Amino acid sequence: MGNYVSCTLSSNPRGKHSRTIKVIFPSREIQQFHEPITAAELMLETPNFFVVNSRSLHIERRFSALNADEDL
Repeated sequence: MGNYVSCTLSSNPRGKHSRTIKVIFPSREIQQFHEPITAAELMLETPNFFVVNSRSLHIERRFSALNADEDL
């Protein structure tokens, strides 16, 4: 068992290059980021937790944490 912060990419139909990152924090708060952010920046906000892409979450399957330098 471990603690994780989940993230997902949302498409923005208004612009080709516009993207929004939605992050679900352990407190169940959902925060949207419109600017690029790295996993390390999120991990600084929530020590003792890690970041995982929500697309990798499947029942009865292992998932991998994102690398700290990975862009979301």
